[in-house]
Amino acid sequence: MLEFLGETIAYFTGDDERAYEVDHLGRTNPQQDWGKCTIYRDRKQVAAFTITAPTLTPARSPNDIPASPEELLLLAQDALIENGVTVQLTHRL
Repeated sequence: MLEFLGETIAYFTGDDERAYEVDHLGRTNPQQDWGKCTIYRDRKQVAAFTITAPTLTPARSPNDIPASPEELLLLAQDALIENGVTVQLTHRL
């Protein structure tokens, strides 16, 4: 079983009917940079991305999710494409 290094901050479903999770490494692990995220599918890492400073909202505290759900969806989608995973994501409730 894979142990996540950070905290899952978003869940998406792909048009392949698989679940995707965005894990924010910097949220609970002080050794990671704030804004570093990984994407897991079937508990395996398939992509990673970093939320850049312009995306961060200045009023957010370190315990807040570093981007809006819409921003996370777009960043995750781009990271997956860059890693050869062609899937369309939608928010998972």
